[in-house]
Amino acid sequence: MKPTSIARSAFAFFLSCGFSALSLDEGYAATLLFQDTFTNRSLDASKWLPFICGNKADHSEGGWPWSYQPGQPRPSSSCDRPNGHIADYDLPANISTGSGLCLKAQAGTSATGYSWTSATICSYPVTNLFATNAGFTFTNGYVEVRAKIPSNNGSWSSIWFMPGPGSAGGEIDLQESGYLMGKTNPVSPDQVMACNYHAPGNSPVIINTGTDLSADYHRYGMEYLNGKSIKMFLDGALVASFATNISSGSYYIILNNKIASPATKSWHSQTNNLTPNPIYDYVSYVKVYDSRP
Repeated sequence: MKPTSIARSAFAFFLSCGFSALSLDEGYAATLLFQDTFTNRSLDASKWLPFICGNKADHSEGGWPWSYQPGQPRPSSSCDRPNGHIADYDLPANISTGSGLCLKAQAGTSATGYSWTSATICSYPVTNLFATNAGFTFTNGYVEVRAKIPSNNGSWSSIWFMPGPGSAGGEIDLQESGYLMGKTNPVSPDQVMACNYHAPGNSPVIINTGTDLSADYHRYGMEYLNGKSIKMFLDGALVASFATNISSGSYYIILNNKIASPATKSWHSQTNNLTPNPIYDYVSYVKVYDSRP
């Protein structure tokens, strides 16, 4: 997730270089494969897990919660090991639904090696002592998430994807908030969109959108064409594209409201006395359509 020395300039740059706005009506098939508008009183357990898990060798495999600490509520998890890049330990109690999804982060936790409590959901299909979940994975398709990210002082709101059961491939980061951009003339982290495909031959794309992404809801889109390409969109406009060493397996969806630890201070905003407590991350829907014709 840490960026290398790459920074793409203003969002308008992408349009001026020939990238055009694109909507589902202008090329994407209308077949809806999956959707959740989070209107139930609780998280839909047939679609989502209230923790992060999956096939990742440096965490737990086979659907077990990542970085689970004995003595913490079951299930619970963290996206990183204690005292790593991420400062939060995630609990299902910080997830709420009804008029959309809300992922709450708040200062303080009893989990060792963390300083915040937050929330994560993922669509990894699993049956074990922690959960039974049909989940959802996709091999080709277009994912759209309408979200209102927190204003940034250390929050790390993320929309990302990991390989599904039996699949191998690079992590896909559609949006990671809070990244730093511009040393001489710094850009507000609220305007920055960070995208990445973690595979050899690819580099992070750090974008100054020119828009305060925390001020309102925006549509974040990701097109995955099996073995061919990965493209990222903001409000229908193409902002990033990857075509090297593209995976040919399935992926599942992860949404979380992380908090950056001091280990990230060279490239991510940090919590300070202006950081609100709690911090809320909102999602009004997740939709997945079939692949582009």
